[in-house]
Amino acid sequence: MGEIDLEDLVRLGGFRCPFVPVTFLTASAKVAWVLSLGILFSIVCFCLDALAEREPKAWLPFTWSLVAVAGSASFLIAHSAIVSQLSGVLASVSGATFIFAAWRKDWSVDKSATAVFATILFGLGINGAFYADLPIISAILLWLSLLAGWIRFVPFVRQLPNWAQTAASICVALLIAALGVIFAVHKLGLPSGGY
Repeated sequence: MGEIDLEDLVRLGGFRCPFVPVTFLTASAKVAWVLSLGILFSIVCFCLDALAEREPKAWLPFTWSLVAVAGSASFLIAHSAIVSQLSGVLASVSGATFIFAAWRKDWSVDKSATAVFATILFGLGINGAFYADLPIISAILLWLSLLAGWIRFVPFVRQLPNWAQTAASICVALLIAALGVIFAVHKLGLPSGGY
């Protein structure tokens, strides 16, 4: 198998990573992937930190739990049951964090927790994209769904009651994450057997 450069990857359509392992990429393609993913990761972490600082309420870990569940489904569709299980564990931990934060009104999600969650979800997405069949677009949609909480700060949404703002942010996160799952199903089909 020869080396694959970034132009070949784009021409393959859908940004599905057809290589295992990543060592088949050219040096320039490796640098492009590392820089692109690093920049995207930095943006997501920065935005999640700022969001946790502005809105340190229980709905943030609830949204994370929903995104991790969508990630678990995407990874299973991408033929990676172990990564799917790890994402399920991440969903469970985030759900437990949500329950604790809802129970203890004086407790909030710390900014450092956002970085831990984003790092784990990014790692799972990169593993699914580079070492399984997960389309990179699905991984990117999962990562971007974490930022749906910013919908609360759109001017017309801020005029809504607090419960409606929370519902809107959760619905947008679910929609973006669901698009990632739908894209994976479209590219790979539904799982047809054991893993």
